[in-house]
Amino acid sequence: MNELLALPQLKDIRHLLPTRSGRSYKKTTIQQKTHIIIHHSLTKTGSAFTFANYHVSKGWPGIGYHFVIEQDGTIHFCNDLETISYHVGNHNPYCIGICLTGDFRTQQPTNEQKQSLKALYKTLVNILPNYKDVKGHNELKGYEWKQCPCFNYAQVLAEKENIEIKEDVKLYTIEQGDTLWAISQKTGVSVKTLLRLNPDVNPRTLQPGQQIIIEKQVKKEVTNPPSQPSNQTPKQQNPIEQLINKLPNKVLRYGNRGEDVRILQQALNEIHFKCGEEDGVFGKKTLDAVKRVNLMFSDGNKNGIYDEKTKNYIISKLKEKMK
Repeated sequence: MNELLALPQLKDIRHLLPTRSGRSYKKTTIQQKTHIIIHHSLTKTGSAFTFANYHVSKGWPGIGYHFVIEQDGTIHFCNDLETISYHVGNHNPYCIGICLTGDFRTQQPTNEQKQSLKALYKTLVNILPNYKDVKGHNELKGYEWKQCPCFNYAQVLAEKENIEIKEDVKLYTIEQGDTLWAISQKTGVSVKTLLRLNPDVNPRTLQPGQQIIIEKQVKKEVTNPPSQPSNQTPKQQNPIEQLINKLPNKVLRYGNRGEDVRILQQALNEIHFKCGEEDGVFGKKTLDAVKRVNLMFSDGNKNGIYDEKTKNYIISKLKEKMK
């Protein structure tokens, strides 16, 4: 959790958002949270506070998302990771919801939103002990009709970082009866500094167990590769090399959907294990093609599951095409 709170773009507003009196979301364990779900707000403007008010007006206990990424890149931390909030129906118990403010049917996420999404995703993957996958809202069963998130989040997450942000953060956990003055006396950090480091913390509503920042140091390092000389043409990567580099590292099986499945289908068709349309749906034709691949090596999985051995065989056949 400290790794999450240390994100420089993140503001913890869990105790500040409006909630519905007498109602609260159920909780599970962080071990049960296995999927990250990407949404867009379907509104060109708005904020976590706006969305919280709307969700409460619908009778919900509070905001439905765990995180909202504003257009300036601010990440608002809205619900505990263990919270079973409302954002994907029956899938809520195992999903964490990230909403980007914007209507991406007609616009695209800002660069700041993209950078924050990548940073948040990377951190959550490290935190969640049983993480399995990231999906768009409309990739979940029952929501195929939904126009959400309407942008290529997989491409955003795959883009190389231009800036690496390193941060040293010290946190203080609030105890019963603590005030900012008392915390100042304990830590030697002035009240003025505490307020500056925690702009979203209300001194009048401090809660035991809540964490605040008492020291922060941020360092940014540019990681862009050196530019090519103006008289030199960048080397173009072979399309098959690109396909090899894109092949998924995770297990895929019948019923899976998304960009990873589409890349697998592209590779299968390329090595003539035809699977039909490259639509990102691991259906019967893809299952049959993967089973045929598995039969090509003695210890292959015969259930039509794409795993590391399957990937290695596909790579070997792709490399043969490059000779």
